[in-house]
Amino acid sequence: MFQFYMKLEFELFLPVSTVQYIVNELSILQTQTEQLMKARLIKRLQADGIAPEKIESIANFVYANNPIVTAQSKLKSDYLRKGIYKKNFEYVEPQKKPLPLKKNKATKAGRPRFLYHVPIQETVKKILKDKSLNLGLSSPKFCEEEGLLKDFVDDAFELVVPIGPAKKKHKILVVYLMIGNLPIHLRTHVNSVQLVALWLDKEFDHNAVYGIIVEELKLLETDGVFIEGRGVVKASLVCIVGDNLGSHGAGGFVENFSKSLYFCRFCHVKREDFFAPNGECTEHSLRTATSYNNSLARLATSRKKAYQGWVAYDLKLFLEYFVKKEWFTFDSLNEALSEFPFSLEDARDKPIPLLASYGRIKGGAWQICVLMRLLPLIIESKNTRGERLA
Repeated sequence: MFQFYMKLEFELFLPVSTVQYIVNELSILQTQTEQLMKARLIKRLQADGIAPEKIESIANFVYANNPIVTAQSKLKSDYLRKGIYKKNFEYVEPQKKPLPLKKNKATKAGRPRFLYHVPIQETVKKILKDKSLNLGLSSPKFCEEEGLLKDFVDDAFELVVPIGPAKKKHKILVVYLMIGNLPIHLRTHVNSVQLVALWLDKEFDHNAVYGIIVEELKLLETDGVFIEGRGVVKASLVCIVGDNLGSHGAGGFVENFSKSLYFCRFCHVKREDFFAPNGECTEHSLRTATSYNNSLARLATSRKKAYQGWVAYDLKLFLEYFVKKEWFTFDSLNEALSEFPFSLEDARDKPIPLLASYGRIKGGAWQICVLMRLLPLIIESKNTRGERLA
């Protein structure tokens, strides 16, 4: 019963409300079934000539020890279910860890940031304690011809529409781990993939986020973990797997593949060269540590800046100037924006609230267009004291 509800919620990803509905309906069904079966049992006992005083006692004894009913009573709420899962299954509590403060341009103050991290060493301990896995911990096999691990031959997700104005606002970056000692057919099964960390994409910090993970991996490689019946078990990182975007992010490369000049993390091919006739078959110089350092040096001395979507940036500069002149504040402007009587056509692309700490106007192209066109009327509609202007 416990595993049934866990599978519904954490493997099939049913919402808690849906799982609770199933729990409630099953409880009603079990109660009705128990009443029906109890009535039939009493009728049969009466037909067999059992003494009336014993019939009720026998029926109560049979149904008082129903394991399904007992288990169901312990799972009647989400709070109780979570407690049962943590108590009866191998569970590693995620830790909320702070990230370096991110300075706010307007207030100069630091804004708290954090990530959720599941300790790798504790996860490995729990996995190795699971007797059903029966992990073989022998050394990995290498391919003699290439010197590679023989059986290793071969992420972020959005909570909102990825092309809408809220893109990247709720984008979550996630790191998972897989145990290479598992059989190939189980290694990448969803039940074998373990969570390591997750955080908001906009809060990403290479040193802070990956630093925590790297330190754990170093301890796992040097000190290992003690497992009862196995002794000290050590482990090492074999490889990092990710899609193109995730791999570029992990390596600090360009994450724009549609317009960037140098879009490849392996070589220095330019976009126009790649899309030239037979350009995909042309060899180019590979990226190296030296070429990377040279690129950083050129970037540090270059004053060239390219702007895309200039209205979003320039309009923000105008607003910052007006706020600095104390004509209004961003809060009062947002208040006027929320109260402005947009037409039915403009309301479909109503601008989103303005952020003082962000370097550009956020939103889709038409939302920014509506804001630029109606901004004088929005500003005029209300001054900083909330009084209507004549």
